[in-house]
Amino acid sequence: MKYLLLSDVHGADLKKAYNLLRDSVDSVIIAGDLDRAYIGRQLNEILKEDGNSMFVPGNHDFAHIKKQMIYSGTLEKQKISSIDMWMEWIDDEEAYDLLNSIISNKFKNNYPTYRGSAGRKISFSLESGGNAILIHGGLSGNYRGEPADLWYRLITQEDYISNFKIMEQTNHNLMIRGHDHFPRLAYINGKNELIVLGTNELLNKEIQITHDLVSITIGALFNGYYAILNDEEKKRTITFKLNKNLAFKR
Repeated sequence: MKYLLLSDVHGADLKKAYNLLRDSVDSVIIAGDLDRAYIGRQLNEILKEDGNSMFVPGNHDFAHIKKQMIYSGTLEKQKISSIDMWMEWIDDEEAYDLLNSIISNKFKNNYPTYRGSAGRKISFSLESGGNAILIHGGLSGNYRGEPADLWYRLITQEDYISNFKIMEQTNHNLMIRGHDHFPRLAYINGKNELIVLGTNELLNKEIQITHDLVSITIGALFNGYYAILNDEEKKRTITFKLNKNLAFKR
């Protein structure tokens, strides 16, 4: 299975990215933070069209539906406020109902008229062996998917190690996440050392994933980042890409 990984849309054109890149993959994974209601309708189309697609909401998605005030550089660049966002979602019945169903834990894999999967977090089996957890954000292995959890970032060595300890306890060897807007790949090597690779070390390289505990941070579509996860029997690779034509434009 080959997955297109997208996250942190923040008003960028999700359907444009999907249409451009869909033919090269088997499915799409979207790790939250849509911002605009019309992106919610684009997500709805993708979930209907792609039975293997997956979506988890981000901290912005919770905030817009729950009417929480937030301040963000991505909202500033879109020249829109939290209150504007609340009203935009309320006025778009299709988008609001979809996102509200997801964050209220009412969305199931067999939800009427939908074929893709959506939820606060999603666990799935890997063809290459083991299990993956998909979540927007979270610190110290926090997989509850509650709004407050999703604001936390992976920053320190202790953050990563805490996540990996929880992954061992929950039988997940791969974590796919968004929230931190630039690509990162972290793993525990054979010497039990934490290795964290940043954007410059990752872009446009097919990297074979051979370690038991790995964290993938996709990067923001808002900035033009996306990734391709190739999950085959006995082989798993990740390639991070940057296409500035997909980034948000006013």
